[in-house]
Amino acid sequence: MRYFLVLVLGLSIAACEKPEQVEPEAPPILPEADPLPGLDVSDLKLRWLTLAKNCYQRAVLAARELEANSELFLSNPRSDRLTELQSRWISAHQAFISCNLYHALAFSRQEQKDLNKRILRLDAWPIEGGYVDYLPDYPYTGIVNDVTVPISIEALTNQHQMTGIYDVAIGFHSLEFLLWGADGNRPVLDFEEQSSETNEQGIELNSNNRRRAYISLLTALIIAETEALADRWNNDDSLATTTLNNTPPGAQASYLLSAVYQALSDQLLIKYFEPLDTENVQDADESAFSGTTKQGIQSQLFEIGKFLLGNGKNSQSIVEFISLQNPDSAKVIANSFGTLSNSVDKLPSDFPSLSQPESAELYATAKRDLAILISQLVQVTKDLNLTIILF
Repeated sequence: MRYFLVLVLGLSIAACEKPEQVEPEAPPILPEADPLPGLDVSDLKLRWLTLAKNCYQRAVLAARELEANSELFLSNPRSDRLTELQSRWISAHQAFISCNLYHALAFSRQEQKDLNKRILRLDAWPIEGGYVDYLPDYPYTGIVNDVTVPISIEALTNQHQMTGIYDVAIGFHSLEFLLWGADGNRPVLDFEEQSSETNEQGIELNSNNRRRAYISLLTALIIAETEALADRWNNDDSLATTTLNNTPPGAQASYLLSAVYQALSDQLLIKYFEPLDTENVQDADESAFSGTTKQGIQSQLFEIGKFLLGNGKNSQSIVEFISLQNPDSAKVIANSFGTLSNSVDKLPSDFPSLSQPESAELYATAKRDLAILISQLVQVTKDLNLTIILF
């Protein structure tokens, strides 16, 4: 039944997509570069493909465990089971955003647009919680309490960011709000099943039942969307793997370095740190209700570090790849990544809150270290006669 539901969800999501007029685009082609002589990309590419496949396997497994725990919880809502379900949400979300590196960059403008849409269905943030469910001062707000909206994948997808980017109806963070609530202390009574009551259109009227159905749909959707992303890299015949393998070595190297650049710049610097320049804490706080935004940044950096540093049998890290041409630049990149990791570890646990006197300084240090690493990566790419790809 679960696999049938995921299949139906996948078809429903596709059906709910609004048709968009696009000009025909040539097959995905990355810009060729004229790399320095002797630049062999094969081991670096192997490391990428291995890490990407493993990362998505963990993300899919964690999503399935999240769904299994949600089913257990809804069968008999208890406080301890809610705590366990919240823990599974954290694990699943951390596993998913660890893979941000591997969907940071597509192979064409149209594929990038499609990829961005999928990410927004899975991990759109920041979120206005009152769009999903009640707030302390507004007990009848949100989709859960709006009985004109059926709890179906089609309706929820249509509601998703319908009137603004904060109006997040699907994905990890709408589920986060359902599990934690506005104050991080969702009462277990909110999930107890009650006698069903429907209107003339067959729409469920009981808020508890609507909330329960909402959770079930979201967990199944998270699995379906995560599996779709995993399919890009899961075997030698998958779309992304085939495209990467069929491009010339210079373009392969440019793609891999550009993906790291995008993960550091677009995924981390722009989303988490730049909003704080204007003390816009809401826009920087990805997981505000569970309080795990800092953990999310650390998870992403940890996965980037696997590709950037270290060594492996028959594979090569970015630093090893760079060191073959410029050992000094490789050391600079490795040291800068270590400095960045340390500065992120020192961020307050409630990051991006700026409530403590030292918070602003710690944030500024982490942002500076991140910007330095990005700048160094751009320079090294240029020194190797390669190109940072931007779609």
